[in-house]
Amino acid sequence: MHLVRDIADATIATMDGLWLAIARHHDPGEVERGLRVCCDYTRLLLAPGTPPP
Repeated sequence: MHLVRDIADATIATMDGLWLAIARHHDPGEVERGLRVCCDYTRLLLAPGTPPP
């Protein structure tokens, strides 16, 4: 159960950082890139060694 909580915390922290960067830079492309990176990061946390799609 701790792993799930840790993964959720890491994902939320990554998303918080993403939204902060978007608010500071106002780059629409950054939203798409950031969300893709966040999803890839979460996938790696859930299934280490699995390449992103």
